Amino acid sequence: MIAQQALAQGLNFVLPKGVKDKRVSVIEVGPFHEQLLAKELNRFFGTEIEELNRTNSYLLVHQPDLKGLESLLTGTPFVDSIIHRATLNESLALQLQIPFDYVLQSMLNPGTSDAEGTVALEQALLALNSGVYEDDRGFLSQNYFLKADNITQKQLREVSEFLANPDLKELVTITRQEYEKGFKIEAPIVVLPPKIKVEKYDIANMSDEELLELNSKRKLAASLEELHQFRNMYKDEEFLARRREVGLDERATDVEIETWFSLRSEHCFHKEFNARITLDDLVDDPIFQRAHDRGWFTKNEDGAYVLEKGLFKTFIEDPALDVYNKLEKRGKNWIVDMFKDNSGVVLYNEDYMLCIKFETHNSPSNKEPIQGAKTGIDGVNRDIFGTMRGTFEALANFFFYCTGDPRYKGWLPEGVKHPYTLLKGVTEGVKQGGNEMQIPTFGGGMIADPRYMFKTLVYCGTIGWSPVKSFEGISYIGKNPGVGDLVFVAGQAVGVDGIHGATESSLSAGRHISLGHVQADFSFIQAKMQGYLLEVARDNLLTSVTDFGAVGLGSASHETAEATGGLWMDLSLHPKKYMGIQPWQINISETQDRMLLVAKSENREELLERAKLHDVDVTELGKLTDSGFVDLKYGDETVALIDIKKLFNKEPRKQMHAIWNGTERKEVTIKEKYTLEQTLRLVMSRPDVASKEWFFRQKDYSVKGGTILAPLQGAKQQIEADATIQKPLDTEGKDFGAVAYAMGIAPKVSDLDPYHAAQKSFIDMAGKIIAVGGALPDMKNAKWDTWAVCGNYCQPNSDSTTTLTEEDGKHNLASLLREGMGVREAIEATNIPVISGKDSMKCSGFYEVPKDFKLEHIHPDLRRHITLVENEKGKFIEIHDPDSYLASAAVKIDDYRKCVTSAFKQEGDLIYVVGTTKNHVGASQYLEAIGYEEQEAPIEGGEVPEADLEEFVRIAGKIHRTIDREFVASCSYIHDGGLLTAVSKAAMAGDKGAGINVKDIFFEGDANTDEDVLYSETPGRFIVTIDPENKRRFERIMGSDTRIIGQVGKSNLFVTGLDGKHNFIHLDTVMKNYQETLSFGLNDAA
Repeated sequence: MIAQQALAQGLNFVLPKGVKDKRVSVIEVGPFHEQLLAKELNRFFGTEIEELNRTNSYLLVHQPDLKGLESLLTGTPFVDSIIHRATLNESLALQLQIPFDYVLQSMLNPGTSDAEGTVALEQALLALNSGVYEDDRGFLSQNYFLKADNITQKQLREVSEFLANPDLKELVTITRQEYEKGFKIEAPIVVLPPKIKVEKYDIANMSDEELLELNSKRKLAASLEELHQFRNMYKDEEFLARRREVGLDERATDVEIETWFSLRSEHCFHKEFNARITLDDLVDDPIFQRAHDRGWFTKNEDGAYVLEKGLFKTFIEDPALDVYNKLEKRGKNWIVDMFKDNSGVVLYNEDYMLCIKFETHNSPSNKEPIQGAKTGIDGVNRDIFGTMRGTFEALANFFFYCTGDPRYKGWLPEGVKHPYTLLKGVTEGVKQGGNEMQIPTFGGGMIADPRYMFKTLVYCGTIGWSPVKSFEGISYIGKNPGVGDLVFVAGQAVGVDGIHGATESSLSAGRHISLGHVQADFSFIQAKMQGYLLEVARDNLLTSVTDFGAVGLGSASHETAEATGGLWMDLSLHPKKYMGIQPWQINISETQDRMLLVAKSENREELLERAKLHDVDVTELGKLTDSGFVDLKYGDETVALIDIKKLFNKEPRKQMHAIWNGTERKEVTIKEKYTLEQTLRLVMSRPDVASKEWFFRQKDYSVKGGTILAPLQGAKQQIEADATIQKPLDTEGKDFGAVAYAMGIAPKVSDLDPYHAAQKSFIDMAGKIIAVGGALPDMKNAKWDTWAVCGNYCQPNSDSTTTLTEEDGKHNLASLLREGMGVREAIEATNIPVISGKDSMKCSGFYEVPKDFKLEHIHPDLRRHITLVENEKGKFIEIHDPDSYLASAAVKIDDYRKCVTSAFKQEGDLIYVVGTTKNHVGASQYLEAIGYEEQEAPIEGGEVPEADLEEFVRIAGKIHRTIDREFVASCSYIHDGGLLTAVSKAAMAGDKGAGINVKDIFFEGDANTDEDVLYSETPGRFIVTIDPENKRRFERIMGSDTRIIGQVGKSNLFVTGLDGKHNFIHLDTVMKNYQETLSFGLNDAA
């Protein structure tokens, strides 16, 4: 593809063979001085880059007779003439005499959506008063000019791959000599054979070996039982007769094969959450016995527990329905939709609705962090747009990352990205998605653990907002597609990007994961589409809307057709990025920024006319039927006929086996003696606790107005808030209500017990809402006390037929059961329903390693989590992510004027701890911090943090009453890092200090050290400060659930220990540790 010729100096971009009647022109813009980036590269790779500059080359593929491009070199749309220069078809770097030794050039892979290049082409043609012709294209080439005399070839490769991911872009390293001679590069235009060919397979007569070969070849991610089920359909004479009627024979087409297995993948079908699970409890755990006594499990003849109804129904849907029924009985039931639509929907009041959706985009983000994360956040935005009939707009975005420590130094398998690179990339992707769509980011966080390096988790969330009905009084609730309704696609043309996204994300990470499931995003198209969609939806022109997620057109159209019982669609009508895309690719491609619209035929012309006004491509593809089949054409040829009932029939249910051996409990051993200031500095510098300011500085959290409590708080906005608050502008002047947001996650606790980890996650989420002024649902008095909660399970591989050892898979499945039980008990105690969610299975990494691989050479914290097996096939390792349950909430606040922050307000305020502290340092940030100081791995042992659900519900009600009566000056929820960390952050946020006495903290059990008390992570506790004038009234409400432990001071911390000794802590030093870990050069100057 790339060749060197004696051409004009610099980069010579040419058209590939097969592209005719076009010309390529290159406008090169720059220079962009990248000295901060050079510092970062030198720091990370140990290079000695003296100078780094970048230029952008815009490749414009246009009609041969286009004139006037020279006029674009001095102004818009390409050049800010004060700081930049531009050239046309010649080297800008040589013209400006930029010093360099190497050029690192990159462009997106052919076929990938190039948003910047496309916009550049459109703007150039607009400026020249020319239209865009068929097959006109725009591409962006980024060119880094690097001055570094002593850089090695290995460092060049590392720097190049840091600047541009080779999994998404084509990279070229060019010496100065090669550049000056002229270097030829083909424009990344896809040229495919134009012939359309539908491949057919004699499935009915295939042996098991042939079926498995097909499974591997086409990346179907299917079991042999599932392959048999598919084969049997092609032996059904009635089905074969129906096929003959539409011109098909007994052979399965590639469209049918790819569509069937993609839509029935783990990613789409949630097989494990619907499986019938048998559990052997080898330790007689009382939690399993309690679940059996409550009827959640039965027992078989062998005495094993059996989960008959599956995880989803037992632990998610059933408890949510119980809350729904309670609200129905109480009145003002705010639950509108659970688990059926693209997001969970609740009522804010009788006039407005909220919806919530969180998902993960793990596999794509691990391969291409920026676009993987960007398509993740834009995907959940489209879930919001595709809820009900399209009347929802995005109110707020959220993120949460689980990755390795960006400071990690140690072994990584080939192809696994360093957590520093990955974390910066996913942050950039989420930033782009939210900022480009002008959606404020209201919350987020991260957790670091070496296991996540092999399957990083990227949670993305969006809250939506809609009126309940139109001005004419027509309800916006629900979808109502009907037989004969027309089906349209809106948005981008389809390409081959995103093929096998659903099936590949159903696999563990490893060398077998390809790039086919990674896509690039074009937010500008999505932004235009949102405006169009809101207009036509709120004018009641649509009967149904859904987004193109996993499996693209196939999932959006086929799932919509389930409502009427059939679909007729012509795949050839879908706009294409280039010729030669096959029908099966059109149906399952995950090209981004597309939506499926359904409308009555009488609204067809109106829909298409309004699309032109919004510059949105909308194309009619077919119609809904009641035929019982998905009938897909490509022009005059039938390319697929699929029985729609069989396609979405969950049978046969997966049968799975879990074994619970309990978890090992160890005594805590700390070798050294530390002062409280030393331990606090260590804890505050751990990535889980450290400042996330760098993440939020890049994301806009004030756009559109309505921000009441931002993600960063305090006098200098340097301390992240545990909960945030937003005022929906539609309600401005109508009420003082608002929406509060919070998240909870505790994966490290799952090493001790996943039951308590999931329960802690849920209670942490709820506690953060209570701390700003929220209230738990009141089951006695009808009110709009709305909670919209999403629960996301990210699970290590729990299918013991595919794990490296059977034992790991069965243990992981038992852990998942315990998570579900923990969440259900929390739901029942608090009456907070989980109304939406997603499961992400196979969060594990599997690798073949060299024969000389030894565990003793691996970083200590990672080493303890590796399963190593050596057999006749080779040497293999598997690393499982911890069980990672994220609970996220959007909650109606009655009166935002009464809400409080965690920042200490004034000297002399009294400090209280609310709730019981227990010796719960197991899996704590304290033991992790001390462990890393002593042995580069957390200290294991200690008691697991257990939530007292009854106590939490009681004190949550009391705290709400004291905040509502305005007795409270500040309130913090105690979570990661324990009580001393919460006090420190509250003091720093308020630019104050504090004095506390450890003896005054109510502690249940034996406290051997101050650290047992101060760093305990018992869930469900709060730090509250009040004006001394409110002491009597506050204590009268709180009763014995609270203790006064000190006072707010002017600066620094004074801690009186259990032994009566005084400990002085410099908060400015603590603040430095808190800010440093994840600063990523936030305050670096050029």
